[in-house]
Formats: sequence, structure tokens, C-alpha cells
Amino acid sequence: MNQNKPLTVLHITEPFGGGTISVINHLVNNLSQHQHIIFHGEQRPDGSVEDVKKRFPESTKFYIWKYAQREISLFNDIIALVLLLKFIRKTPHDVLHLHASKAGFLGRIVAWILGEKKVIYTSHGAAFIMQDISEFKRKMYIFLESFATKLGGISVCCSDSELHEFQKYRIPAICIYNGTNIKNNFELKNKLEITNSLNIITTGRITIPKNPMLFNKIAEHFINNNNVKFIWVGDGELREYLTSENIEITGWKSKKEVDSLLGTANLYLSTSLWEGLPLSVLEAMNLGLPLLLSNCMGNKDLVIDGQNGFSFNDSEQAIDKIKFFIQNKTSLYDMGLMSRQTCERKFDIIKICSAYNELYYQKILNE
Repeated sequence: MNQNKPLTVLHITEPFGGGTISVINHLVNNLSQHQHIIFHGEQRPDGSVEDVKKRFPESTKFYIWKYAQREISLFNDIIALVLLLKFIRKTPHDVLHLHASKAGFLGRIVAWILGEKKVIYTSHGAAFIMQDISEFKRKMYIFLESFATKLGGISVCCSDSELHEFQKYRIPAICIYNGTNIKNNFELKNKLEITNSLNIITTGRITIPKNPMLFNKIAEHFINNNNVKFIWVGDGELREYLTSENIEITGWKSKKEVDSLLGTANLYLSTSLWEGLPLSVLEAMNLGLPLLLSNCMGNKDLVIDGQNGFSFNDSEQAIDKIKFFIQNKTSLYDMGLMSRQTCERKFDIIKICSAYNELYYQKILNE
């Protein structure tokens, strides 16, 4: 097939917010030669449906997928499956792109029923990697992922560490990284020439996966140091655990406001329990921030210890690394520069979207 021929890409996603919708937004904006249709659930953790739609080109078509939800519910999932089957059957498209675990599972069942072969599934952090579930649930999710793979399509992981988890359970997959828009004419400033304070920042929902309890414990250690400040950009149901007086919770901010806050910070801290490949960290790297990341899946793909920051396994290690930066402030600039260079080299969204574009045409040619 001529790779200059525009395609109609049908995106199916249960969540309509967070990292999943950001990745879809990147694909739609950077592959604008194609027609994009998005069939989405109503879960929107960080803004209204209309706010999310404003981030997309006017040509993007949106349809609501009723009854689609993250949690397993036999009643809701059967209805969502039937609605998905009806929608895919009546909607002309060249490629079916499924996003996240629920759409990935139900979508591949529907594709198998309809004889649909041109199917791509991006996991965005598969359900079985979650750290807040029982061993029974983990085994169930692994079984469901393995079962769905046998129905067809190609599975795409967003990090090497996620791919390793798929391979560990003999689930076939490939890896295409998440990415970010590399800012042109970027000049890394030495912020220590402006202020002597160490501003430590994180962004995202205040939920169990982000482990705000650990963030708070680290911040508490520096409660008596007026030159060390902590900022959490975002909000969420666990904000009550961020009790340390040296933590500022900003609430949800626009993309421009988030970039401005990242621009005033010296260090990006992630205490996550698990990640796919965190877009928030990629944005921090894009703006030249050194990293201090928990040693979890997804995070470990972004930090190169001693070069663009450090990883840690517990609060004591994180505190020791913050003390290192206090005593070696020039390292903030040097490691921040390495973050930026790594981001340019590996996580340029233009390259990422090009890889997906090739995959779209590859599925059409092979099927």
C-alpha cells in the first residue's frame, strides 16, 4: 500500500484522561494526514470531556463508549462489549488501535468475532503490573492478557521494562516508547544563579500508584530546611496524605502552567509504585530537569544513575540523594543537561509517531 495514502484510524479507549489520552493526542496531532475516530469511555480523572476534546484537531471525531469502565464488572463489560461490536461493525476504518487493558481485551474479542485483522493494542501499562492488587488478581490479568493475545493483533509496550514483563509471561509484544514534543531553541538555565533554594517537583494525580505517602515522608525529613521546597502539581483522592508543611499542592493546572512550574524547579522526584513510561517524567527531561525516581517499572527506563539523576528503593536512599544535590549543586545543571539530551535522542514524539505510522501500514500490508 502507498504510505502516502491517508488512513482512517479507529482508536478505542476506556479512560478519557491521564497518560493514555495524552498518547492518543500525540498520535492524532502528529499523524494529521489520517482521519482519526475516538470511541471513548467517560472516565476523566483530570478534566471534563470537553476540556480534553479541545486538545485535538477539529477534524477528530469523538463518540462515547457507554458502560466502559476500568473495573471488572460482568454486567457492564458484556454491555460494553456489545456496544463496541456494534460501533466497530458500522464504522469504516483501515486500522483498529486499542488503548489500555480494558479496550485491549474487549476490543480483541470483538475483532476476532468480526474477523478484523488490522489490530494494534497499546497497553499503556498493563493491568497485571499494578502493585496494589492481590496475587489472585495478578494471575487473572496475566491469563486474560495471554488469552486476548491469541485472538490476534499486535501488542505494543511503551517501555523496555514493561516489555520484559510481557516476555516473562511469554506474551508476544514489541516496544514503542512514549514520547514528548521536543522544545526547539531550548536553552538550559542555571537556576542556582537565580535562587539558592532547591525546588523539588512532581506532577500527576495524587493516587496509590504515585505513592504520595512516600513523597510526604521524604519531604518531612527537610521540614526544618527553608531552602528545600516540595511541589505536587495535580490533585487526587489521596491529597490528605500530603501533610508535610513544606509541600505545596497546586491543584490541576494547564499545560502552559505546568511547564512554567517545571521551569522554576531544580529536581524532579517520582515516588511511583509502578509506571508504563511516565509522560510527566519525559516532560521534566524535556525541560532539562535532573531526575530522582523510585526504582520501579517505567521509571527505571528513564534514569541513568549518576548521569541524569538517581534511582532509589526507599526513603533513606532518596533523602541521601537530595542531600547530595544540596552539597553538589552544580550536578543539578550537569545532570539536567544529560536529561535533556537523552530526551532528544530517545523520546522525540516525531520519531515515536513515525514508528506507529509504519506499524499502521505494516498491519494493512500484512493482512
